[in-house]
Amino acid sequence: MTLIILYYVSVLFQPGHVVFSDIDFPFYSKNYMDEIYGLWNTRWNTVSMLNIPRLFFILPLYLLSGIFEWNGHLFLKGFILELILISGASMYLLSKRLVSVYTGMSFNLWKINALIFGSVLYALNPWVIYRIQHIYLLTGYSLFPLVILYFFKVFDHKFQRQVIPNYNPYSKKIYRSNIKDIFILAYLITLSSAAIHYFFYSILVLGILFLLLCFKYFFGYIRRGKTIVKNIFKAILKKLTLLAMMTGGLSFYWLSIYVGGVVLDVGASQHNINVIDTYTMFSRHASIDQVLLMMGYWWPMVDLSQLSSLFYIGGTVLLLIILVGVIMNAYKHHIILFLTLLAGIMILISTGSITHQHLVFFSDWRDCLSLEIFLEIPTR
Repeated sequence: MTLIILYYVSVLFQPGHVVFSDIDFPFYSKNYMDEIYGLWNTRWNTVSMLNIPRLFFILPLYLLSGIFEWNGHLFLKGFILELILISGASMYLLSKRLVSVYTGMSFNLWKINALIFGSVLYALNPWVIYRIQHIYLLTGYSLFPLVILYFFKVFDHKFQRQVIPNYNPYSKKIYRSNIKDIFILAYLITLSSAAIHYFFYSILVLGILFLLLCFKYFFGYIRRGKTIVKNIFKAILKKLTLLAMMTGGLSFYWLSIYVGGVVLDVGASQHNINVIDTYTMFSRHASIDQVLLMMGYWWPMVDLSQLSSLFYIGGTVLLLIILVGVIMNAYKHHIILFLTLLAGIMILISTGSITHQHLVFFSDWRDCLSLEIFLEIPTR
């Protein structure tokens, strides 16, 4: 997997500096930490505390560039490569655990190749290539498979049964392993907040999955008696409370300022005029087929009409394989059904406002196509 990714991004190893349309990185990286240290970030007109999670991603590259006389090219290209490799690795870990839970612990060559293919596709797809220019979106993207993995480790009985000795799904007890996984999940959500969008994306996506799991447990166990159902939901409530406390505590340094700014109406303006015309512009190239093929973006920077027919044929074949897999297995494994429902919701939201006459779903996101990323996890 790593060799495939390195081959694909080999252009990064050529001389030259990467230039984005939105976020500029300096030729010399020495002063880049000014965007994190200090109370106020004059460049972005935000409090610098919002950028603290970015240290997890950029500090190793920042120190490495310091060894090479603060080489800005090395800093930025290393950052891009790091995010793509983390994306592939985190999807591999999620996929491997899903396969082990639902099909058994043994892995043959076919399974491993399928895991590698899905992981590479998650790390390298049209959406990722488009959004490299919004590079901090990729920080949350790279960790989100791990967020999903630890969410299931905390709330899904099958995941817990695999790793917790003598696990009893009918008990209201919280195991020590649960507490560790809840802390890791809260920490991952905090790190994903290097792009602040992902804190709220996480609430949206995990909230949908949480409701689906609760629906499954209620109707799956109600026949066993109300006492069992009460015990299950008491354990879920304890875990949810603990997760909220840990996430709020780890993110309090920026979340308190953000919430305070909203409550007191003192947030700094980012000069975005969010009216229906803006939403319509951001919903360009957001048809169902473009969303499904992960090529929806209001400013693609390439002539989409020049795409080879092989791109559409290959994408369609891949989607058909996924559809057949869903039809053949959704009734056996509820998690496939849940992720398919999640994908359907994200497809609907990602289409945004196609015309002036239609309102935007979740218009506060402004760029609804940024939610297209969550199609990647259900379809891989």
